[in-house]
Amino acid sequence: MSVDVDSNQSTIIPACEILDKIERGDPVEYEGVIVEGDLDLSKLIPPKVHVEYKIEELGPIEKTKQIVRSPITIKNSEIRGGVKFSNAILEENVNFEGTNFERDAEFEGSQFEGDYSSFRFTQFNGYANFRDTEFIKSADFREVQFKSPADFRKARFGGSADFGGTQFGGIADFAGMEVKGDAIFQGSNFGRYADFKDTEFIEAADFRGV
Repeated sequence: MSVDVDSNQSTIIPACEILDKIERGDPVEYEGVIVEGDLDLSKLIPPKVHVEYKIEELGPIEKTKQIVRSPITIKNSEIRGGVKFSNAILEENVNFEGTNFERDAEFEGSQFEGDYSSFRFTQFNGYANFRDTEFIKSADFREVQFKSPADFRKARFGGSADFGGTQFGGIADFAGMEVKGDAIFQGSNFGRYADFKDTEFIEAADFRGV
């Protein structure tokens, strides 16, 4: 379930306040707030690392990834701007439980290195882009509502991927995804179309009640 945020009672936090904390490496801890503005990591000057990829058809390609050393918790809140966390290395835990993403959420090419990554009970009203994202350990997407396309193409999970009870209102694309732990889709609802072409489940895959 998503959480309704009362705009008359909730504290409004400018996105720049959160970005400043990330730039300094300070913990980000909010609950029950409204975030105004875009959470765009490309506007920061955090530490960066150059990573080289080899693509058979194109040869070596170099990408710049931003290192985020802050643990990030934004729970039971509303993010009214866009979220642009693409090509980030998130070294600590990330927790967006119960938060509404009002616009597009871009996590493409990011790496989640913390002990846990939780999006449980969140609601994505815009495009949710987790393409080529890597979760070093497990990731929790239980009871999430995807109102628009959910893109997990070539995403990699080092532990379990739990999508139990999740509602996919738009296209759900898992083509080429790899899950090394259990893949749980029990009770999920695929409203339109789901693509699991070339998906690799190393352990158990649970689709009961789908």
